[in-house]
Amino acid sequence: MVGVMKAMVVIPLLLCLLTWRQSEGGKVLVYPYGHCLNSHLLNAEKLARIISRSGHNVSMLVSTAYNGYDHRSGSQDDASSISLIQFRSPDNYKPVCEYDTMDFMLSSPIRDRFHTLIQTAKLYCDALLSDKNLLFQLKAISFDLLIVESLDPCSKILVDYLSVPFILLITTGLGHWDGNPRPPSYIPAAISPYTPDMSFCQRLANFLMKIIYEFTPIFLGFDSHFEALKEKHGLNVSLKLSDTFSRASLKLVNSDFSIDYPAPIEPDTVLIGGYAVDKPAPPLSPDLERFLQSSEDDGIIVLSFGTLTKRFDITWTRMFVEALSRLPQKVVWRFYPSDESVIPTVFNSTIRKKFKLMRWMPQASLLANPRTRLFISHCGLNGVFEATYYGVPVLALPLSGDQMQNAAKLTRYLEMGITIDMFSVDSDRLYSAIREVLTNPKYENNAKEVSARVRDQPIDAASKLTFWVDYVIRHRGATHLKSRAHKLSWIQYHSLDVIGFIAAVVIVVLMAVLYVSFALISKLCSLLTLKVFWGKRLKMKLR
Repeated sequence: MVGVMKAMVVIPLLLCLLTWRQSEGGKVLVYPYGHCLNSHLLNAEKLARIISRSGHNVSMLVSTAYNGYDHRSGSQDDASSISLIQFRSPDNYKPVCEYDTMDFMLSSPIRDRFHTLIQTAKLYCDALLSDKNLLFQLKAISFDLLIVESLDPCSKILVDYLSVPFILLITTGLGHWDGNPRPPSYIPAAISPYTPDMSFCQRLANFLMKIIYEFTPIFLGFDSHFEALKEKHGLNVSLKLSDTFSRASLKLVNSDFSIDYPAPIEPDTVLIGGYAVDKPAPPLSPDLERFLQSSEDDGIIVLSFGTLTKRFDITWTRMFVEALSRLPQKVVWRFYPSDESVIPTVFNSTIRKKFKLMRWMPQASLLANPRTRLFISHCGLNGVFEATYYGVPVLALPLSGDQMQNAAKLTRYLEMGITIDMFSVDSDRLYSAIREVLTNPKYENNAKEVSARVRDQPIDAASKLTFWVDYVIRHRGATHLKSRAHKLSWIQYHSLDVIGFIAAVVIVVLMAVLYVSFALISKLCSLLTLKVFWGKRLKMKLR
């Protein structure tokens, strides 16, 4: 009750604030994928700050769990420029970020992981839609623009409810249900480990992976869970959720052709790859700077498996320590022990001096430092852009999903590192791979070349982002950018109906020609038979 009372006071004040600041810019609402602290939330925060700095009044719709997050991107003074609109987070549940062990990512069935994501999304969505007062106030604010993260299905309901122009933020890169043409003959599927140079067998496998990836949400009935929530809360049920994202005014995609495979994109797709990379990177803390300085000429290795995989049990910890302790480089490791006893068991006093164990690391600042020799990564997209921008060779250990494709881009396409299969890795293989990347100059040279390419842009990603946000607001949704392809069915899009019609006409014509030909031949045969018969009769009479 107290929470509701506070909301009734705070939200009208926010409404007044937004109205008062209207002359300064448009009113923009950002709804991130914020079920827990993750890279997608951090990217949405960065986007919100970029837009705010360009003069817009930016609000971010998050749950109350957001208040407990320890680390956020950007500086503290930036944070004050974004207004928070909050709904109560669900109680008695285990958020996705708590499934953060290496074993869960490697051994749990994909269906279980999808189930966990969907159940979490349902709980959060139900909590949001249950707050009728908040929904009413959101409607009353009359936002000029809504920006939603493509990974959260609840954003589809919010889009229909607010009924304002919206932009789809796709932080996972091209190929993730963005609606652009992706011919499987030369463009690898989002979960494929291949590059565009594919053999027949690889093209066959890529074709099947594309079908699996595209139709998995349909087979598992993702949208049906949220259609049910729309009905439960009496919201607009006339529009199908599966068609929602195709109505987006614009799709902002975290991708860049300087490192991605060339592919066709539609006018409503804008590539803003690397917009979340800190440029320049913030300075390191004095403690971390001293650790890097102590590495002298050998330099350091940066080891991180991102926001969703940070807890290491004794087996995985021992494997990494055994491999890395044989090298002269020091190591900065984003590390949570699954059990505090892991540290004294694996790290003796000598080994411990080589490792800087951090629960949160300034990854961009470390990769930007000239003492960094190697980045060991699962190949999340943020790490990919930071490694390529700062020109750091990579040892890729992808765990699942799009990480396989990201690793293929870095190591096979750009040739700035090596990929290791996590299902067969051991300390010796890990050590050998690290040694290869550190001692073979081709990887460092390729990384520097890629870095020069990534930096060589006519306009930086942040400026491009703000221009297109302004553009959509100025043109009230910019519907002229939309391709008619999104209004076609799958059969119409691939011209299967036209091909079928042409095939039917050709078959009918061929059958008609054959029928007429057979009829003529039969008639000629009959005439010839009669001619022969009457010729014989005539000869008999003449005798």
